[in-house]
Amino acid sequence: MKKGNPYRLSSYSSYRKRNKAYSYVFTLVRYIIVVAVVVGMLRFFLLGSFAIETTAMRPQLDPGDRVVTSPFVFGARYGDNRSLPGIRSPQYGDVVVLNSPYKPQTSVFLRVLDAPIRFFTAQQVSLLPKPHGTEARDVIRRVAALPGDTVRVERYIVYVRRSGETAFRSEFDLSARTYQLRADPLPQNWTARSPFSDAFSEYTLGPDEYFVVGDNRTEALDSRYWGPVGSHEITAKVLLRYWPLRRFSRL
Repeated sequence: MKKGNPYRLSSYSSYRKRNKAYSYVFTLVRYIIVVAVVVGMLRFFLLGSFAIETTAMRPQLDPGDRVVTSPFVFGARYGDNRSLPGIRSPQYGDVVVLNSPYKPQTSVFLRVLDAPIRFFTAQQVSLLPKPHGTEARDVIRRVAALPGDTVRVERYIVYVRRSGETAFRSEFDLSARTYQLRADPLPQNWTARSPFSDAFSEYTLGPDEYFVVGDNRTEALDSRYWGPVGSHEITAKVLLRYWPLRRFSRL
């Protein structure tokens, strides 16, 4: 009986093992890429996570809190003035994510690609330019007045006269959700034009302008300082706080 060449059999066996290993690695890489793309798309268009880094929204949100956000509610933005259809527009009292006026501009492709990379590296690696200072990142604020409203601020409270009405109403009367403010005493001779001021003169918002404020009125840069923001600057609605677990709540 003729025996086979043991060297050839060994080489063939090694080839099959290498081929199987390559196939496994290729499948794994392909799976990771698909998952990364899906995660990136979901985070960009449907649900995302946001870590609170400042005291601007105290007493509702503290540094270290984490919240779930949804671009889908208002329509995910994929360009300077372009968005997908949303469920509704921002309303009184909504807590929202918006682009900081000091945030570096980046492409949509880079933002989508960045989401899965940050996800798989536990937020340690990012493709986006590193902002300088916390206020250069996306920020969370509360919507106090809508397009067409006339707004003013007195002793830190926002008063709104809606289009077609004659009387001003406080932000608390118009909001569907209850919330509290925080306001510490300011230095003497602080002017109305200074950041964190307790006053803002009457201003009528344009067709696509929103007045947004931080709940911590003496530590939040907001529309009192920036002026109104456009709908294209509001990128997501904050749905709930999920961390820490003992403070889990809708927002």
